[in-house]
Amino acid sequence: MYGQGELPKNVNANKSLLTIGHYLPGTCGFVNSNSSYRNGHNDNNLMQVLDSLGAYDLGSGFVYRIKNVSYVITCEHVILGSDSIVAYDSAYKPYPLELVGGDSFYDVSVLKFKNAKDNERWEGIAFDYTPQKNTEVYATGFWKWEGGLSLEVGDLLKESTILSDRELPVVKLGFVENDAPIQSGYSGGALFNLEGQVIGMNTMIHVSNETSFALSSSIIKKIVHNIVENKTEEMTRSFLGIQFAQNADNSAVMIEQVLDGTPAVRFRKKLAGKRLHRIAGVRVNEIYDVLKTMENCPPGNAITLELEDTQGVVSSVNIVPNILIDKFHEAIAKNAIQVNTEQDIQGVKEIDGSVFIYTNNEEVEMAMTAGLKNERVYCINSLSDLGNIVRIFSLHGELRIGLDKAFNKGRWIRFSNTDNKLILYY
Repeated sequence: MYGQGELPKNVNANKSLLTIGHYLPGTCGFVNSNSSYRNGHNDNNLMQVLDSLGAYDLGSGFVYRIKNVSYVITCEHVILGSDSIVAYDSAYKPYPLELVGGDSFYDVSVLKFKNAKDNERWEGIAFDYTPQKNTEVYATGFWKWEGGLSLEVGDLLKESTILSDRELPVVKLGFVENDAPIQSGYSGGALFNLEGQVIGMNTMIHVSNETSFALSSSIIKKIVHNIVENKTEEMTRSFLGIQFAQNADNSAVMIEQVLDGTPAVRFRKKLAGKRLHRIAGVRVNEIYDVLKTMENCPPGNAITLELEDTQGVVSSVNIVPNILIDKFHEAIAKNAIQVNTEQDIQGVKEIDGSVFIYTNNEEVEMAMTAGLKNERVYCINSLSDLGNIVRIFSLHGELRIGLDKAFNKGRWIRFSNTDNKLILYY
């Protein structure tokens, strides 16, 4: 851990790095920011910017250009729920932004400048997709109100890591780990290597062991190009309709559930209860192999699943995945409620834009928020929202449903009858 320093000289920070202001928070977004992975607003420079701008919250961002168009990349949690998003340069000149799209699963948002004339003011920055362990890294944050860039220097500890710690709000792969001591306001900022290339985007910190995690540049590129080139508000993903499961003791990956109304349902008898041996030709040793493989399988192309039953008999099934759309998120939500080990829950329905949980004793509870206690909490405005949130947190094996907006009252939804099971929906 080094602390503060200077950026490599070939980084034109004034033309590529921005402060992102979050204004007029809407009816949804993160409603609870008390967490072990994020420091509070305890930085004087951050508080000075917030007070001077009158912003609700702020983060950082950087410019990535595709076909001569300047896009601003940041974390979704920086701007989620905002009715007004403004970028600022080093002199705090404002540049209004509009949302192009995003990916809740990996906490990425893609924005562009509302005013066409602002597009040419910026330069994109180069990416590096092969970071080297034990090299120096530069974590960039917001512009300070009185001048200068928030910057911390550290070492790259792991060039690729899986976030599996229960204290972290997400369980994913594709992050680079470093010890640059970042704080609030750095989320969405670029993590540079010695050559001035972006190797990741600051996403979260782990307070207890003082390490930081940045989403890798390869995943950022894939998400941004997917959204921009497909002209969709969300990343286009393949979906089979399967709930994959693995005990945390690294036992076999199993096909635990096949969801109704999905591409896999016609193969339910062949799939259910089987061990997954290979998927799309990739050997499956752990559930993260499924995640990594499925993230690279385009919709519409058949995927072969090689299976093994309890007698050791091997078989295969070819399934053509569909695009993960709202109706499949709804199927995920219904499945998560139906297989929940809390036995008093009967089902879930959406009525006039609200989601209700029905219990066996004929009580009805409105599901208003969902997340993990004292970590990232999302509002629920539809059954599809709930399904999307289930996918984000499923590898934790559980999810807390809030019965009020403040997330004070709620119930836990557990996806299996054991506390140490990892779940993944694809």
